[in-house]
Amino acid sequence: MPSDSEIEQICLRVGVQDVEGLTQLCSLHRERLSQKVALWRAFVHQDTHGVGRLLANLTDEALLVDALCYQTWLFTVAPDVACTFTQPPAVASLAELHSLVVTARSYLPKSMLGRGDIRLLVVLAVIEADLATTRGRHTAATYWRDRAQELRLQVPRYWV
Repeated sequence: MPSDSEIEQICLRVGVQDVEGLTQLCSLHRERLSQKVALWRAFVHQDTHGVGRLLANLTDEALLVDALCYQTWLFTVAPDVACTFTQPPAVASLAELHSLVVTARSYLPKSMLGRGDIRLLVVLAVIEADLATTRGRHTAATYWRDRAQELRLQVPRYWV
């Protein structure tokens, strides 16, 4: 993501007049990206309080799918932290949430279209593993943990 000064230089070269508008748009994108990275890193470190704190401060509707996934994870692994939210995530099932992750294309790079946001698919696989464990379905839990690990290897390095 280019800096504000780089955006200004690009605009001058290509003759774009609305430099301020483009700068604000890129600034908003940088903020969203930093929120996504912070949530992901807190999740990877299993920092339930960190995820809860970040979600409590999240107001950007463009990050709704991320918020739903992490809230669902919190309700699964740390109900005490998740209780800071007024209600459980607004999805009927994990299948519905998975569908949202795959079809919410507005923020995905072209290379990820069709399979969804890999980070969020890791979160969903971890949720499935945790739910299977609580139900005594250890074979299913092992499958989902392995799936989460397999997907985690596909997450680009800049997220780590």
